Amino acid sequence: MRAIALPSSFWPRFDARARYVAGIVAIALVYLAGGELAIRLHELAGIIGEIWVPSGFGLAVILLYGPRWWPGIAIGTFLTVVLRNTPLAALIGSTTDVFEALATYYVLRVVLRMRVQLDRVRDVAAFAAVEIVVSAVGATLGATAFVAVGLARHQELLQLWSSWWWFSIGSDLIMTPALLTWATRAQVPRLDKRRRRTEATALVIAGMILLALLLTSVHPRWIPLRPFTLMPLLLWAGLRFGPRGAATATFVVSTAAVIADVFGTGPFTRTAELQAFIVVSSVTTLMLSALAQERVRAVARKVAIQLGALDAIITIDTSGRVLELNPAAEELFLVRESEVLGKELADLAIPPRLRHAYHRALHEYVARNGTSVAGTRYRTTAWRAADGLEFPVEIAVTRIPIEDQLVLTGFVRDVTTEQAAEIVRIEAAAELERKVTERTSQLENALREKDVLLREVHHRVKNNLQVISSLLNLQLAAEPSESTRRGLRESQNRILSMALVHQLLYRSRDFARIDVGAYLHDLVCQIVKAYNVRPERIATIVTAPPAPLDLDRAIPCGLIVNELVSNALEHAFPAPRTGTIKVALDTRERLIELTVADDGIGMTTPLGESTSTFGLRIVKTLALQLEGTVEHMPGPGTSIRVTFPNTPVAS
Repeated sequence: MRAIALPSSFWPRFDARARYVAGIVAIALVYLAGGELAIRLHELAGIIGEIWVPSGFGLAVILLYGPRWWPGIAIGTFLTVVLRNTPLAALIGSTTDVFEALATYYVLRVVLRMRVQLDRVRDVAAFAAVEIVVSAVGATLGATAFVAVGLARHQELLQLWSSWWWFSIGSDLIMTPALLTWATRAQVPRLDKRRRRTEATALVIAGMILLALLLTSVHPRWIPLRPFTLMPLLLWAGLRFGPRGAATATFVVSTAAVIADVFGTGPFTRTAELQAFIVVSSVTTLMLSALAQERVRAVARKVAIQLGALDAIITIDTSGRVLELNPAAEELFLVRESEVLGKELADLAIPPRLRHAYHRALHEYVARNGTSVAGTRYRTTAWRAADGLEFPVEIAVTRIPIEDQLVLTGFVRDVTTEQAAEIVRIEAAAELERKVTERTSQLENALREKDVLLREVHHRVKNNLQVISSLLNLQLAAEPSESTRRGLRESQNRILSMALVHQLLYRSRDFARIDVGAYLHDLVCQIVKAYNVRPERIATIVTAPPAPLDLDRAIPCGLIVNELVSNALEHAFPAPRTGTIKVALDTRERLIELTVADDGIGMTTPLGESTSTFGLRIVKTLALQLEGTVEHMPGPGTSIRVTFPNTPVAS
């Protein structure tokens, strides 16, 4: 027969299920054994039992490993009860036990986030309070169910409830803490092994003697032993051996007390006394051990902070006496803590010349309740180590009121390196400032030299253009031909328009740009003067706001105005006609519009035709140089508009 191959993933699932089932069975068997033990003790006592042993075990399992193990509790309780009672009673008992365990788990672990180590006061208080309340609710449900189904009479309800409640709470307070602390890695106060072994042996011997005397009733009658005689042993275990020691001691003492009470040899005359002793001793011992653990953790955190701190930490009282030093302080001042405790801090760290100021500052700090320097760091000129070496420090002081005593803690940092670095930084900054000042002076000198040079260049260019204009003027005087004279005059005007730019630059402080408004005003006046035109015959109006314009655009712009104004003066107003020439410059965000208009006879040749005059061809060429356009605007007379970008011309 061919074997059936199972997937490899089947075996891990099978192993997990098998382990879970085995765990449920183990919990049920332990529950059954504990229940049998509790019932036997009850039968030996001849009364309603003292504690329900399995309850504490089941609660510990649920708190440690989660609610998924509740079937073990249900099965164990059902088997224990069904062997001596009806299945209905077993069902009620198992349901109640499962409810108490799950409710306690939910409140403690889910809602309150309890640590199962029981090493915090809040966890112990929560465990005791929740256990008492949940056990009371479970007892109420169970006892009421027993009466409702006829398993108990109404007259027995109160007694049944109290017994049921104590069944659960007694076991939970005795057994559960011991199982929790031994199943987890609980923190124990640090003692050396030899000392711990000796102290544990002494505790065990003292406990055995007291238990024997108290629970066997063999002690002499003149020794008044009472149950509270055991409390010092429990407190000893809680203070010195942590939650595990407290839970173990409580378990041993309470178990011995229960057994002695069962056999009638204990000091408890009534069951209520035993119950009160178990509750009070268990909660008190666990609370005290948790309080001791919190103190141990606080001290450990403080020690860790002090050991890991890079700053020296010094604690003094209001009189200036040293209470505590951390290792960094010992290293800084070259002393040991044991050598300086109780001594004046001034003798340890303050140079003699500064002690008077130190005492005055300390007195003022204490008198003002620490408000003068609290929360701030301040530097002192020098503190002193044991070898006499002085060094600057930075200090932050905080006040810690302990009961009726004020303690001052100072955080001291050696700032020798920082101070040296600060000096180097200041010197470097001064050197940098000196070099910047020197370099700035050099640049200013170079700039002045450049200004002088540029001013001289523009002056010489203007003079050279003036010389050319003068030569043309001489040529004009000797030239008989009118057409030649006209051409020479136009060339002379073009040269003068360029010379005017250099003249303005020579007068200006900015050699890269000129005021185009002033330039156009001067240029138009110069052109009108060159043509010897009377203002009453031909008027000129220049509308140009003050605006900067770079040299690469100012010269073409001036030449365009020269050509258009010269053309209007020559051809727009034949004698005896009068009129007006308008020059307008509109500077926008992205465009500049230059318009030259007259109210003369108008142009006879369209602007776009090839038959345009030489002057208009120059205007179109200059407009292309400015990356602009030329338009002939409609209307009377002649109106030419040149539009170009309000950005420097690309080289």
